[in-house]
This record gives sequence, structure tokens and C-alpha cells, in this order.
Amino acid sequence: MVRFRKLLPVAFVIIATGLFVSWIYPRVLYLIHLPWGGDQLAAVWNSMEETYRSPFFCAQSQPINEGQLVKLNDARRQLVDAISVLPSGSNAYLLLGRVECLVGEYEHAVQTFGTYIHLKPNNELGYIESGFANERNGDEQAALRQWRFAGLSFNSFTDVGDGLRDVGQYKESNDWYTRGSAMVGKPLDDFSGLREGENYLIESFASSRNWLPYPTNASGVCVTLDGILEMSYDNNFGKRDVFSYYRNFNIINIEQYKELIIRLKGNPSTYLTVEIVVDGERIRPIEYQPLPENWDLWQIPLTNSKLANITFSISEKGSGEKVDHHVLFVDWIALR
Repeated sequence: MVRFRKLLPVAFVIIATGLFVSWIYPRVLYLIHLPWGGDQLAAVWNSMEETYRSPFFCAQSQPINEGQLVKLNDARRQLVDAISVLPSGSNAYLLLGRVECLVGEYEHAVQTFGTYIHLKPNNELGYIESGFANERNGDEQAALRQWRFAGLSFNSFTDVGDGLRDVGQYKESNDWYTRGSAMVGKPLDDFSGLREGENYLIESFASSRNWLPYPTNASGVCVTLDGILEMSYDNNFGKRDVFSYYRNFNIINIEQYKELIIRLKGNPSTYLTVEIVVDGERIRPIEYQPLPENWDLWQIPLTNSKLANITFSISEKGSGEKVDHHVLFVDWIALR
């Protein structure tokens, strides 16, 4: 009995050591495979052209070249190995889902992100990336559900669209505006009446953040709601007021376009002047024209090559005007 008691501490040490080794061993292997796979994924991500790069891996639209594919396949092997030794390691699922998205395996990515969300239900990244994976897999409703779980809104997408439009990526920005429209359940813009052809949207008015007031403005408001810009002011009847907002663009090359199209309306007592800056020259193709009561398309011919600024100015007919409220609504601005 005494001898048995002496062996108890030894047995305890052996059992404890075995338990510790069985606990630590998979985690050591996990910490070997995970950083390697993550580094390969990061190398591919950083090699993509930043101007076109999406904020999220699974929303990425750049094609993968052969060298990047080799790195992604290596990353996948490392991450699968990490999961095999430690199935509860959540980060490996997030990274693996991103790899699967980049190589076009969206159905697998949806399943992988599902596991990540199960392990990390409070991390919004899983829902966001899963939303894009579902979108690419053709399930828009599942994508919208995941984005809403993440707390995303209309402006979460249209703000990205604004940023892409600022650098001239109109096709990519339209994809983000379409997602924003889907979040609110209706189209952001009405293109009825627009002739078929090569049209590029340059302003959708998801927000008014890019539009700035002139310091000499009359007192008024400039807001956006559901993709419509509203500029309005109240007549003080003492003088002819002018209310102006402008937008500066990173130079837009417009050589291939023939006209600027604006979808707008207002009240007929409101007169609109549109100024644009092309090739460094400020011109007024529309000057002091009454607005239509119903939505209409106004077209401005283009003959120059670089567009840098658009300014909207609204005013009343004259100092004797008795209408007390003047308003302009703009749905979108496009190049054709």
C-alpha cells in the first residue's frame, strides 16, 4: 500500500503530461499551418491592383492569375491542415472561406463561413463575407439575410459605390449601388426613357456627402433620400436668391461620350443653371431654365475630353416672384 501511494504522484504527473501534450500538440500544429496559409492569402490580396480591390475578399471581382492561384492553393492546403488538427480553430475557417471565394468555389465558401459563424456568432465579418459568397453562388436572398445579420444598411454599400465612382470605376460602383437598392427592396434609380446605348452613371445620389455649398448661398437644404437629391430654399421676397451646390470629380475622361444626361424635376417657378468644368474651362450649357413638374431627361452635348466639376444653381424668376418655396430634385447624372 505504501509503495502504491508513492507511485500516485508519478502516475498523476504522467497523466497530466499526457493531457497537456494532447492539448498543446494540435494547437502548436495549428499555429504553424494558420500563419502560413494566412500569409499566402495576404500575399495574393496585396498583389491585386488597389484601385479595383474590394473591401471584402468575397466581393472581389479581379481575375486571379496563375501565380496567385498557386499561392491560393498552397494557402488552402495549410488552412485545411490547420482545421484537421484543431477543428475548433475559428480563424482558419474565415481564411479558408476567403480563399474559396477567390478561386471561385462559392458553394464551398458558403459552407465554410457557416462553420465560422457557428463558432463566432458575434463577429460581423463572417456574415458579411458569407453574404458575398451567397451572392456569387446565386442566392441573393441569403446574401441579404447575412448582410442584415451583420448590421449593414443601404449606405454601407452606397458609400463604397461613392468611393469607386470617385476614382472612375463606374461599373464596379454600380454593383455596389445595386446591392444598396436590394437592401431597401427597390431600385435606387429610374432609367425609364433612357435610350439604349453606352451609358455610365457618374452620380446616383445615394448620399449628398460629395456635394458642397457655395458660401454665398441663400438659406436652404441639400439632402438625399432613396437616391434622390433635393435642393430647396424659401424665398425671402427681398431679393432674387440663388442656391448652389457643386461636386468636384477626379478628372473623368469623356472622349468616348457625346452627352451628359440629368434626370430631374422641380416646381416650374424654380429656374436651373448648370455649370460644368471641361478641360479647365467653366461653361454654362443650361442657364436660367424653368424646371419641369414631372421627371424629365435633360441632355447636355459634350465636345471636350475631361470633366472636373458640375454645379447646380436654383433661383426664382425675379425679385417680384411670389412663390415662397423653390425646389430641385435630381435622380441621377450619367454619361452617354
